Amino acid sequence: MGWFTYRSYVNPSALDDLYNELKDTRDFDSPEDIYGIYSINSFEHRTNPLSLTAGQWLARIRHDEEFEKMSVSELRPYKFEGPVGDSVGVIDTFDGTALVIDEDSFNPQTFKVSMLESGEMLICSLLHFRDKHYLCGSLRITDNSSKSQKLAKDLKDDFYGLKEATADLLKSFTKATGGKHFVLVANTEEMLDFISVKMDYKIGKAFKMPDGMKNRRNIIIFPDPVGGLQTIPDMAAAINSKDNPYYDKTYAAKNGINFFCNQGAVSYRLACILQDDGLVPDAFMNSVDGIEHGREFLHRHGRYITDFFFSRCREYDFEPYYK
Repeated sequence: MGWFTYRSYVNPSALDDLYNELKDTRDFDSPEDIYGIYSINSFEHRTNPLSLTAGQWLARIRHDEEFEKMSVSELRPYKFEGPVGDSVGVIDTFDGTALVIDEDSFNPQTFKVSMLESGEMLICSLLHFRDKHYLCGSLRITDNSSKSQKLAKDLKDDFYGLKEATADLLKSFTKATGGKHFVLVANTEEMLDFISVKMDYKIGKAFKMPDGMKNRRNIIIFPDPVGGLQTIPDMAAAINSKDNPYYDKTYAAKNGINFFCNQGAVSYRLACILQDDGLVPDAFMNSVDGIEHGREFLHRHGRYITDFFFSRCREYDFEPYYK
């Protein structure tokens, strides 16, 4: 997997991306951080023409669906039970499942099973491939103190709490809109009214409106099943819909391209929905052959362009990916 990600022709920018990510870490010289970033990128990196992970590529090349089934868990604490042969026996503190982690997936320069004591916590993400589990990403080892147990409980509460809160938010949005994918509002005041009154969503007293959202207009409200409730200012004017009073054809032509290639502006799922429903027909790419050619080219290859710039793949990433 490491060779395929960093050395094959499929991911020509992977090594550069790895180096840039390492430069941004606080402990560039930490072997654990370097090893963790290197290993998790081997499974998740996909800056390539089809935005596929190494596993998804290999599933196609090797005609082996097991590679497509590979999954990486979120960060969670695992309680060390003891060695199992040359591997590491742990208990998943979230659901109590007994697992065995292949020792070869740990950094051999800094880790030995003999270092661990029963009850210690391994806070990490695990890759599940075939019938085995492998360390994937950074590793933090803590003792079995009350402080560590509280940390494990907090991580569990946060994980399930976020899933529950996101599910409740989606239900509230669906009820308030009658099943619409998104809502368009005129300004910040209408946005807050929709969220707090129509959705009956309780905004905490400590909430402070971000400076970037104050006095904004033409706002899209979108309940992303992974990222939560998103508010996107200005871009409602780029949506060509018969029931959109904020639509501005000039603005849409100039800014509609953001729905195809700007993951900092909108979520991947919203970009896909707008394209599928034909709501961004004014968008175009610059072309030496003229605007109409640039528009036709963008829409003909829209799915590929969106997947490439968002580093997502419609086949895998359109549906919610919370577990």
